[in-house]
Amino acid sequence: MPSLFAEKNIHALAPLLRIQLDGLLRLHAFRIVESMHDLSSHIIKGKQLRNFKDREGALLQDRHLVSTLSKELPWIDEMYSTLSGWVHLSSTHIFTAVTEGEEDRTIKVGVGGFRENLPEGLWEEARGAVGAIHEATISMVEAYFER
Repeated sequence: MPSLFAEKNIHALAPLLRIQLDGLLRLHAFRIVESMHDLSSHIIKGKQLRNFKDREGALLQDRHLVSTLSKELPWIDEMYSTLSGWVHLSSTHIFTAVTEGEEDRTIKVGVGGFRENLPEGLWEEARGAVGAIHEATISMVEAYFER
């Protein structure tokens, strides 16, 4: 991901962060089910995670995984919402790719190296997100092996 930071390519970076966050949520799912073995079998059979229930009887849908993990990682709810905006076409995409044109009533739309609208703080947030997701993932994997 370092080149995505160097190139300030938020349109590629943000969806990758969402994928990493989804991986963290899936690891969390194994922590809240009655049987990790049963969940593994369910997934290996090609069935959807969201159709499996946790030990309380709730379906393992993303919103539930975020909600239960937010008790431990309070930042996850806002991060999930923000990164979802980068995965599903939203105003986030539009307002980071569009800027006012040089002539009256015109706009410039850019892709690739176009980075005129991105505040520097966005990159600090992105670096923080990478660190937080990686740290939480490592913690969950280590806890799994300690079991």
